[in-house]
Amino acid sequence: MNNDFISKLHKTAVYKLKPDTSSSYYYQSGLAILPNRIGITKEQFAKVNQAGYKQHPVNGQIKATYTKKEESIYKQFRPFNIHTSIYQVNEFSFFIGYGSIGISKESGRIHDTGDLIILYSQSASWEEVEIHFFPGLLKELPAVFDYLYKFKRCNQ
Repeated sequence: MNNDFISKLHKTAVYKLKPDTSSSYYYQSGLAILPNRIGITKEQFAKVNQAGYKQHPVNGQIKATYTKKEESIYKQFRPFNIHTSIYQVNEFSFFIGYGSIGISKESGRIHDTGDLIILYSQSASWEEVEIHFFPGLLKELPAVFDYLYKFKRCNQ
């Protein structure tokens, strides 16, 4: 996979932990494609049917619901939910983990989009979390991790 191609798709959003909470994050900057408020946990909010990423352990989840005023390509069907499991990759422990954005489909159930996200935080407490978006690149996971690792190391 070509790094130039990956870099053209790469977008980032930054979320900050709300004071006195353990999992409530608010949008700070970057790509505004997810809801303004999201829940990120180091455990699972709920048991979910895994979509084939069982080779990596679950390291957390993202859950959110769009408000009436929020617009996004992922806000398609009621109840306008986002639900993503975050998987840890030992070879890339520099990152929190990765997942594929899950959105509500017509039936109301969550549907996997295949859009890769990789989460990163400078602190072990996850006070601020960067969500790196790579639309359609879930199947290119090793190449994207290599790209992002080099990108983060060069820009610190």
